Amino acid sequence: METLSPSDTLVIILSETRAHELTYQLFEKNVLKHLNADLALCVRNNEKRENNPFYQNAKYIWDYEEESSDLSKYYDMISKQENSTEDWKKILLLDTMLAGGLPGHMGSGAYNYLYKWYLVQNIRNLGLVRKYKWFVLARSDNMWNVPHLSMSDLDEDKIYIPNGEHHSGYCDRHLIVSYKYFEQCINLMKLIIHFPDSVVQNNPINPESLFKLCIEKNGLKNNIVFFPYMMYTVRAIDGATRWSIGEYYPELGYCIKYAAEYDLYKVYIQNNYPNLINTTVPKNPSSTLLNVKNCKIVFN
Repeated sequence: METLSPSDTLVIILSETRAHELTYQLFEKNVLKHLNADLALCVRNNEKRENNPFYQNAKYIWDYEEESSDLSKYYDMISKQENSTEDWKKILLLDTMLAGGLPGHMGSGAYNYLYKWYLVQNIRNLGLVRKYKWFVLARSDNMWNVPHLSMSDLDEDKIYIPNGEHHSGYCDRHLIVSYKYFEQCINLMKLIIHFPDSVVQNNPINPESLFKLCIEKNGLKNNIVFFPYMMYTVRAIDGATRWSIGEYYPELGYCIKYAAEYDLYKVYIQNNYPNLINTTVPKNPSSTLLNVKNCKIVFN
């Protein structure tokens, strides 16, 4: 590797900076400053940027212009650019959520693969795998009431994902990966464009199962490490969403998008930050706390 950046960690927000008015202050404290990390945004170019601290504090902003609402045009463009001789449209035959956002398919998975492909191009063009040791793919709408895992505790030969919300695959809502395996974990588009027959044969049902297939095809299954869920996804009561609306919690002043994810967060803070129970968990939560002790990083 070349000489590292003064920060050896790059935190990346993909697609949009939703809920920034709710999350940024704690994100800055418990993620960026805690990790002494740089921030990159790989986003669509039609977001409002005024008074948005994610934009104000980003070292890199890579914005992607969507000229068409038909995502298949972008997939055709990428297939041509990648000199693929395969027909990626075979994945449209799958009656699953895998191709969400492409013609005839509900969901948003196809947007996710597109933005990850665009992210890889920017990382390559700037040679950032030679400047950063760690890459953290995060969400702007995650609430970080507690500090992120410290990189000094991690092994660069391992790939870290949250232990929950796997949905028949691997959770793709947060990822910690070193420069060694960044592209192998991020470039899901490569599977779709170059190996559509393999995708169809394995019949992944959603983005999480495609992520798992990508990990397995790259021989990285034994590199996966699950860490406890220490954050959760939120939405302003009038905030936009492609999928889950969530449930509004008056005590918190915002919507919790995924109840199961929030339950996992509650387990973690009960065992590690019990003083936060009264400030980040409503007095009458919709589900009970699980009786789990000593939540630690676990190996797959």
